[in-house]
Amino acid sequence: MSVNKLMSPADLMELSKIGKEAYKESVLSGPTLKKIIENIEDSALKGYTGWRKKLTSNDDLRELKIIKDYLCENGYDCEFKTEKKKSLIAEYYERYFVISWEKNNPTSCN
Repeated sequence: MSVNKLMSPADLMELSKIGKEAYKESVLSGPTLKKIIENIEDSALKGYTGWRKKLTSNDDLRELKIIKDYLCENGYDCEFKTEKKKSLIAEYYERYFVISWEKNNPTSCN
């Protein structure tokens, strides 16, 4: 019978750092970032200075946070924005992933 050895907290932290880096690299080379880049290029070609994506329950916020940090590092203004909406029955909220490349945009990488 074998006994499982418990990893030390320091070993687990190292393993966690390796896992985070691997995940970040997979996101930055993945289809979501490529699709976002396509969309912001299309928006720029149409004369817009920004693009936004309505967030749904299917969106991976962890993935979008990595993309947000990457875009901020490269000079874009990015944020997650919540807007209050009204329907006939009640108020509700919608969340958006907002990207801007306008020079005088008051939005910052929050």
